[in-house]
Amino acid sequence: MCLHDDEDIWHIIICPGHEDGFQQVELEVTSKIMKFIKKSASSTKIIQGQLEYIIFEYKDKAFPLLKERNCIKLTRGLISDTIITKLQRILSRKVTNKVVSRIIKHFHNAFRKYIWNPRCSKLNILEAKLGITKKDKMNTVRSHSCSISQQFDIQQTHGILDKSEFLHETMTCCRNYIHSLLTKGSSQSWKT
Repeated sequence: MCLHDDEDIWHIIICPGHEDGFQQVELEVTSKIMKFIKKSASSTKIIQGQLEYIIFEYKDKAFPLLKERNCIKLTRGLISDTIITKLQRILSRKVTNKVVSRIIKHFHNAFRKYIWNPRCSKLNILEAKLGITKKDKMNTVRSHSCSISQQFDIQQTHGILDKSEFLHETMTCCRNYIHSLLTKGSSQSWKT
């Protein structure tokens, strides 16, 4: 959990706070895949460092910027064609298919164990400190409606509105915004 930036999958991967977790993920995945390769393809001579460069392409100094792309693909359950091609040079097609599915499975398990679960436990602790309940989390404002400050402005200018009036005002605000987008062709603020 990072308090410095909005957390999306991209930030979780590039955040320096998760670097140790990713190193543990890489180590666990490569060691488990190495054990599987040794069991299934005994004639293959591959070392763990070589396997690590194949699975995690960004470990190669020639491709340092691939970490985000590679890890995001793996978290989504996808794998790069170059990884498959490199594995097929060393292993048979049948073993490569099994290795690829195991890479994704072991990556997901290790990602959950070393990055996601610790992040969620920190988030739960923070929510407990701030007194946020499940009911509070269920009460959200939709992103396409007026902002909270505009809702307060509407309530203050018109007094306390009943629900139907409030919904009417909000829908009018949305309709005017969509109309301005269609007629003027550019994104403008939500102010009416």
